[in-house]
Amino acid sequence: MRRAIAFAALLAASTAHPQVYRWVDEQGKVHYGERPPSGAKASPVEDRLAAPPGAPAPKAAPDASQQERDFQRRRMEREQKEASEQKAAEKAKQQCERERSRLAQLRNVRRIQSGVDEKGNLRYMSDAERADAIASQEGAVARACR
Repeated sequence: MRRAIAFAALLAASTAHPQVYRWVDEQGKVHYGERPPSGAKASPVEDRLAAPPGAPAPKAAPDASQQERDFQRRRMEREQKEASEQKAAEKAKQQCERERSRLAQLRNVRRIQSGVDEKGNLRYMSDAERADAIASQEGAVARACR
């Protein structure tokens, strides 16, 4: 079976570039063809498209089933990439919304609890601390919401 396949491939390769001949007819017109007319002086034309001597043989074209598998693999890879990009975009959008929500909270709430002091009393941000927190949060929004 392998010999038959190898022979068929060899036969296909040998017939892929048939010999071309050049001849001139009685009116002086130049003609090219695979078979010269009988009685005309024809000369073989050099095949400049063939691979040069010593060059590797061209790869055989993949069969239809291999092409289909390659197509399906590329399609799946593209779909996975798109899904991953969509997931990352959704995650970035959610992060942007969280940062904007925090900024709105800093801007709208007058007294923001910042912890507990050493006596156990609630501690609130001063106006300067709140302004610094707002500026910092505006930077976070700018980074998250590009």
